[in-house]
Amino acid sequence: MERGWGQKSSKVSDVVNPEVSSNPFEHLPTEILEEVVRILRKKKLMKKYLRWIILPQLHTLDLSLEGCEDRNKPVEKQMFEHLKCASLKCSMLKNLKLTHNVLNEENLIGFLPTFKYLQVLDLAWTSAGDNCMWALGTHCKYLRILSLLCCEVTDFGIQGLCLDYIEKEDDEDKRISKASDLEWQENCAPPRLSNSLEILHLNRTNVTDKGLQEALRKLRSLKILGHESTVEVLGEMHREDWENTEKRNKIPKYALSKILFDIRNEQTSIDRLQRMVFLCPSITGFKLCTIIDCCPNLRKLTLYKSGGKTGPIVEKKEYSNIQERKTLGKLQELTLRATKISTDDLITLMSSLSLKSIELEKCETFNDDILQQAYDQHSFPNLEYLELTKCHFFGEVIQ
Repeated sequence: MERGWGQKSSKVSDVVNPEVSSNPFEHLPTEILEEVVRILRKKKLMKKYLRWIILPQLHTLDLSLEGCEDRNKPVEKQMFEHLKCASLKCSMLKNLKLTHNVLNEENLIGFLPTFKYLQVLDLAWTSAGDNCMWALGTHCKYLRILSLLCCEVTDFGIQGLCLDYIEKEDDEDKRISKASDLEWQENCAPPRLSNSLEILHLNRTNVTDKGLQEALRKLRSLKILGHESTVEVLGEMHREDWENTEKRNKIPKYALSKILFDIRNEQTSIDRLQRMVFLCPSITGFKLCTIIDCCPNLRKLTLYKSGGKTGPIVEKKEYSNIQERKTLGKLQELTLRATKISTDDLITLMSSLSLKSIELEKCETFNDDILQQAYDQHSFPNLEYLELTKCHFFGEVIQ
């Protein structure tokens, strides 16, 4: 006989029995329920109590099987039941992770459309394919982050994600903006996935350059398009217009704020990177190691950030391997103006033996110690010009 609340038990698992007692988590507010989920996950008890936390007020659900070695039929059936339960109870779910889940695409297509308010969906290493993308494009209009790593998605699937794209949206937006009644505005401007999706991971899928082009053109809010060919594709999309100065200024800008590329890819040229940065004005950060690897013969480097504000100073640390530091060996002119840069990167830039000119303005990272370390390495034998402006953490100049 099943044990109830009033009976003694020697096992923790017997204390709460869903068959004969009410759910102790049922009336918890969302914030507390999410904290319970976090603790259960930390203590690796999620699998044991998963059925208890699938409730209407739940916003985040992790049904991934990453690291699970036993992915047999019983596990597949159990995942099916959990997802089915969530589709019936959690209509307001915002975050769903199904990484490495064993469910087939037919099951995914049956359940995913019920989560209309999803904002984050992780389908990496699942059976999700093109039909699944069309289901998402039809029903999940609020998605902001979608991971499809190692999924069988093709260009046809990208078409599904762009299903609600409106080419002449500017005219429609102007018409809607004139509406005085808020409710009427909302009715005229229904949510669209083509406007909401900000991060899309497509690495190791079957999406070709054609599919990437469609995603870039139609998913206007994309800040990150995770694919090894993003730089090449975007660089080639407007190559002809780029050659014409008049047409270049009419090329549409993109919302991408972060790009990832493989420096070993022969298709990643300096010209393409230049076009990429021009087309994506939101890209403001950089990794110095990328510049060093891509431009080993660089003679002049200027880094500028408008607004004059720099980030927090990186904590000082000792660099015992400064002699082994990889630098821009041919760099002659270095100019940094109101640039957020780490201590390590600044020392790297100032370690070039060929430096003739250094101009630093509002560089809060720069201090005596950095200059001393660079000086100890090569004594600046070719330096002809040094200008420091508003570098408040620099005190004593080396004699």
